[in-house]
Amino acid sequence: MEKKVLLLDIDYTVINTDSMIDFLIYSLKIKPIKTIFKLPYILVVLVLHALKIVSLNKAKEAVFYPIVNYTEGELEKFFTNVLEQKINSNMRDIIKKAREDNMFIIMITASPYAYMKYFKKYGYADEVIGTELEYINSSYKNKIVGNNCKGHDKIVKIQELLVKKDLVIDFENSYAYSDSKSDLPMLSLVKNAYLVNKKDGKVKSKIDDIKIEDLLDKKIIKKLNEYKESIMYLIFGGLTVLVNLVIYTGLTRVLDINYMISNIIAWIVAVLFAYVTNKFFVFESKEINLSFLVKEISAFVSCRLVSGIMEMTLMYLMIDLIGLNDFIVKVFTNILVIILNYILSKVIIFSKKNTIKEAASREI
Repeated sequence: MEKKVLLLDIDYTVINTDSMIDFLIYSLKIKPIKTIFKLPYILVVLVLHALKIVSLNKAKEAVFYPIVNYTEGELEKFFTNVLEQKINSNMRDIIKKAREDNMFIIMITASPYAYMKYFKKYGYADEVIGTELEYINSSYKNKIVGNNCKGHDKIVKIQELLVKKDLVIDFENSYAYSDSKSDLPMLSLVKNAYLVNKKDGKVKSKIDDIKIEDLLDKKIIKKLNEYKESIMYLIFGGLTVLVNLVIYTGLTRVLDINYMISNIIAWIVAVLFAYVTNKFFVFESKEINLSFLVKEISAFVSCRLVSGIMEMTLMYLMIDLIGLNDFIVKVFTNILVIILNYILSKVIIFSKKNTIKEAASREI
């Protein structure tokens, strides 16, 4: 049976956010301890994916890790308390009009079906298609079943659903909306296809106005290049914090060494790790002349001493004088240190001007 259909991407289209990021933040608030202990694993896998050592599916499975702690009821609460509140008003109007026009509404997303399925339960869609996760003993696992529901795979899943429902898309009178050109395969299934604004779901352009050469979104690539340094710093900064915390926890909890002594040892190892990763992977300082390296390492250690003294002072005030939990204080002070270290590294240590100046002095 031919049917008018409305195809909707969800993240940054129906809702004005990325549900996977929202779920991670929500988990940190609702289940802080369990989620915090999963963060090191998530960070490591994301770094390995950035280095092209593990696949996108493995990276997404890592991000989905907190879902293992949730019951069906808790996932529904996440939907009603977070996702439902972020539905764009423009999309609410489009869905309402589609209902009045007796259209078959399909929402399709790369995010987990596990919590996106409630768009159907609460009447926003007739069917929801998402990335399927393994479901064992009434609980979800962070293992993707089949393919990640993205790009061309969306077409495959939509066609499978249509066959199951004995439906054929009325091409001329059907509509589709997405925030991303990566959804062009899905958008090609209908005549009336639109790209929307990520922030409010308002239409930016009709799909037939987009030229083939625009399929590669140069603006996105340009933005990624602009923020590459910051992204890499956050990744390796997170790993540095992980190294620091693991060593600190082992020394204080396993070997029962005083927290101040443990913190100094952890700090030394973390500084060495941070120097190597910051130099070669974050700020891409290629200069390896011995005299320059000595200056660079000296500057790096000096700046880290400044942030290290700040961390020790804060820990003393908050642990010895105020009486707060030392591990919580350690995490808090590390966040402050990451920010300060980035500023010092960018402005003083790995400044491009320093590298250029050194190279010029050798040429003279």
